[in-house]
Amino acid sequence: MIDKRDQLEKSLTDDADRPTVAELKAFGVVLGKTLFSGSVNELFYAASRRHIQITLCTSDTRLKQVPWEYIVWPDVNEGPHARRTFARSVPVSNGEERKAKSISNSLIAVLVIGADVLGRERIPWNETKENLERIIGARMQGLSTARITMELVEGATRKTVRDALEQKPYDIVHFIGHGRPDGIFLRGEGQQRGVVLPTDAFSKMISDAEPALVILSACDTALIKDVQPLGTIAETLVRSGVPAVVANQLPISVSSIADFTGALYRSLLTDGNIDVAVNKGRIALVKEMEGLRSAPIEWGIPVLYRRPGCSQLFTP
Repeated sequence: MIDKRDQLEKSLTDDADRPTVAELKAFGVVLGKTLFSGSVNELFYAASRRHIQITLCTSDTRLKQVPWEYIVWPDVNEGPHARRTFARSVPVSNGEERKAKSISNSLIAVLVIGADVLGRERIPWNETKENLERIIGARMQGLSTARITMELVEGATRKTVRDALEQKPYDIVHFIGHGRPDGIFLRGEGQQRGVVLPTDAFSKMISDAEPALVILSACDTALIKDVQPLGTIAETLVRSGVPAVVANQLPISVSSIADFTGALYRSLLTDGNIDVAVNKGRIALVKEMEGLRSAPIEWGIPVLYRRPGCSQLFTP
């Protein structure tokens, strides 16, 4: 299963042949049979007409490397299922649930951090910003929608991000840029070249601000290797106190990030459930790539890590 994950990554980065729709579904069925076997599988199907939230919790590094997000079942089409969500639960020493914030009675504050750095593939920041503003602007219309503010830190450096987080509390922190398993890229002070903000420093900066959700629209922020005994950036953030983190376990294009996060925001700001919102984002990616001969691998790239009992971040 890990070898299959490596093949998927190769098809995204080296222009190798992508798996067909049938091949990706066959892999998803294997994942399903691995997690749900025997009487457990029978129980699952007995309950499958209802909405099912599946959470996987493991401390085994090899099991973490498996791309479980591609799980499907023989009775459904390829791709994510509308009524079956999937998340990774991070074991934490302090398992207290965080009370969900009311969408209708409170202001939802979003901080968007953009870091387009030299030496890395250009991120169309303006287009991405306009897309987010359009989504959030649409949510501000009507009588029963959440009241939202969105503030932007462009060309982000360590200092500008820290200053923004210290000025006011945010419910959602959304980073758009480049990442790697051990940190994210920000601009160096007074320059456009990127410098890595290590995972521990980034986690401390974010956890002190106490957001309900962190979205890392950057490659490899959910990628785990054998040399990472403590896990991914996303896992580290959850352990430090962030209820939920959305990151990426493989390289992903900016256009896919826009489609995914657009659907995620729309769902989250309506229903408040992060498991459901991530699933809506995955479904949106599949719809955007309908009709292609090769499989839409992108839908399984985003990964949701969260604390136990923290799927409902906001209440309608």
